[in-house]
Amino acid sequence: MLLLKRLLTCAVLFVAFFLLLDVAGTIVGSAVLAASMSSTVPPHDFDAAYAAGVRIAEEFGKRYSGFIALGAMSLAVFFSTGLAFSRTLPWCRPEPEQPPED
Repeated sequence: MLLLKRLLTCAVLFVAFFLLLDVAGTIVGSAVLAASMSSTVPPHDFDAAYAAGVRIAEEFGKRYSGFIALGAMSLAVFFSTGLAFSRTLPWCRPEPEQPPED
């Protein structure tokens, strides 16, 4: 029963960590690349800088989405397995043994 609880917890945590890491990695990577590449546009032309940033962020998402998903999946497996089997969560701990009665 304990193994079933741990495996179920591992699966739920995997989905949560994967979604979090995948979205965060894509957002951070797109924002960094868009900010660095849109610096070539004159600062007084907001619309052109915004359009360049959006275009670059979309290209980043298309180009690196597979790599980010693979990295997020790897980290999610590591984190979810470690958390589910490390006895950190109360429902993943074994029941304490009762002392024998005389």
